Amino acid sequence: MSQVKTVLKKLAPRKMLELRRKVAIARVRRSFGPLSRQQAFSETYREKLWGEDPTSPWSSGSGSVGAAADAYLGYLSSFIRENKVSSVVDLGCGDFKVGRAIAEKVSRYTGVDIVPDLVTWLQRNFQSPSTSFCCLDIVNDELPPGDLCLIRQVLQHLSNAEIEGVISKLASYKHVLVTEHYPCPNRLLAHNKDKPHGPDTRVVDGSAVFLDKPPFGLTGVLEVHRVRVNSPQVDTGETLRTFLLQSHENSAER
Repeated sequence: MSQVKTVLKKLAPRKMLELRRKVAIARVRRSFGPLSRQQAFSETYREKLWGEDPTSPWSSGSGSVGAAADAYLGYLSSFIRENKVSSVVDLGCGDFKVGRAIAEKVSRYTGVDIVPDLVTWLQRNFQSPSTSFCCLDIVNDELPPGDLCLIRQVLQHLSNAEIEGVISKLASYKHVLVTEHYPCPNRLLAHNKDKPHGPDTRVVDGSAVFLDKPPFGLTGVLEVHRVRVNSPQVDTGETLRTFLLQSHENSAER
């Protein structure tokens, strides 16, 4: 009996966490679904749904700092050096905490975000001859040129149709790296479960963005980096995984 109690105690925090997340996500989707993309993500920052930073008026959440971000930057530094990347386009640059380290490694960095007030703040505080920012809707607008396109934890906040709108415009980049948040493998229930755009992700549904699966079906999607993501409450087994879209390499030369 004591062994059963021990097991239940271990399971309880995870079950409670999942229940709280599902209730919160259902509320978010009802609130944000009717909003335009620009309205939805402006409201996300205004309500600080991705967290707060005492050193900045903007925060893109825990994925912008800490061990996971450091590990990603370590991989990216090697990729930039080995592939002689001179210009980077960062789609969904957010608070620029990760982007700032990237901008130091290339001759030209272009940060793109859909939130006008955020982009204005970035331009005022960080713009330079080699670093620029523009306010664009990456689903509908023409994307800036560059050697390497980065899409880090951005597609997970979009619907499947919106994701297709983004990936249809990536062929002009020599290299494309996409990073997404994934549930523990034994809790994966479905690939690419659709959702409305907003601050939430598919992880709470036991899903995530798989670009090589329907409805996207991209070929040459190669996983190049993976790091564990631990919740402050419990180890969920979730990961951040980065993929190189090989079918887009050298496409600018074709």
